[in-house]
Amino acid sequence: MECGCLRTVLNHAAYCFPQAILMFAITMPIALLGPLEDDPALGLDNSSINSILALGTLARAFGKFVNGVLVDKIGVRPFLCVALLLASAACVVFASSSGAGSLGVAVATLNYCCSGAWLTGCKVIERRFRREDSGLCFSVLATCSRLGSVLTRLCLGLVLLLLPWRQIAYGAAAVMLASWFLVVQVLLKGDTVREKDADGKPKLQVEPTTPRMAKSGTPKFLKTGQRTGKAEAAEVPTLCQVLSNRGLQLHCIIITGATCLMSLENMCPLLLKDLANLTNAEVSIHAAIFPAGVLLGVLTLPHLHARITSHTGKLLFELGLQSVALAAGGFLTLLVSLPAKTVRVEFLLSCLVCIALGLSFNYYIKPGMHTLEFGESCATASSMMDTVGYFATVAFQFSTSALFRNGGWFQELGG
Repeated sequence: MECGCLRTVLNHAAYCFPQAILMFAITMPIALLGPLEDDPALGLDNSSINSILALGTLARAFGKFVNGVLVDKIGVRPFLCVALLLASAACVVFASSSGAGSLGVAVATLNYCCSGAWLTGCKVIERRFRREDSGLCFSVLATCSRLGSVLTRLCLGLVLLLLPWRQIAYGAAAVMLASWFLVVQVLLKGDTVREKDADGKPKLQVEPTTPRMAKSGTPKFLKTGQRTGKAEAAEVPTLCQVLSNRGLQLHCIIITGATCLMSLENMCPLLLKDLANLTNAEVSIHAAIFPAGVLLGVLTLPHLHARITSHTGKLLFELGLQSVALAAGGFLTLLVSLPAKTVRVEFLLSCLVCIALGLSFNYYIKPGMHTLEFGESCATASSMMDTVGYFATVAFQFSTSALFRNGGWFQELGG
């Protein structure tokens, strides 16, 4: 019994910890935006920082496109072995940066490495857990993603009171190196082994009403007790079949808008710094409100959604969440039209948490569950959705950077 519980914990940790630690790596530069802007040696302004963030998003979009097929091809353990080492090296480059160029390279590299975190999580869930447990697993995965972001902002905001930003970045490199050993040598040492039942046989994936992809590219329903994964190797959908799936195309449209709005998380420190009268440490701590709102959403909203029995009710629930996000975004646009340093921080934080809550379910939970319909190609399906979303975000960030130069925050958020 104890051995089985330990194995279950390790199976969950195998997809949770890599997601959390890579979120730490990608959030570290965001948490340090305040001192970066104030460092005279770097010579950065709001527009140049926005361009660096857009470059990072471009690298993340490219990584999503490439790494989905790569993870399906080589496996989770080899991918994370390289990604964690590369992220550690990028933290060193970030810490030793002398200008926007080296900062851009470091941020782009960190974004590329982080782009595979969710994909490896999908792969581990597909291989080690039953389909009926997938909703819980994706909720846990999203929770770890948000916890990694929230705790990074809070902890680094407190550490900024004691240490300069360069020392913090060097410390992040050491953390990534230690995480490499834990992930590669402990959690994923048996990555190629599918979880077994008590009798030693591979677990059956029982889901009689869940569509899977057949060779023709159309959904195929599994019979009760039918195996998935290795036993279905002959029916693994090709890339063309994945791309032609109408359900995937619909989710791509939804996630495009959600990803653009989620990019507001990266601008929270600068938004709070420019509009409210806060110190750099306070900015870093208060900026955690956005990922905290997303965390609250992924913890609570899936359970509320599961209690709704009708398809119409579920649709209205999802549309209601989107409406909350849009209304909060409109109110935030009105707030930024006020003079700098005069906006009450409570109003800003309320808008940010409402946007985060409204986006969390349609951004994390529902698209993730849909990707499991593609079996062994689940990482590829997830990467295609994210690629569309991130390339749209790249265009969004570069265009808003130009709008900011012309009209400030009002033009950027209005755009």
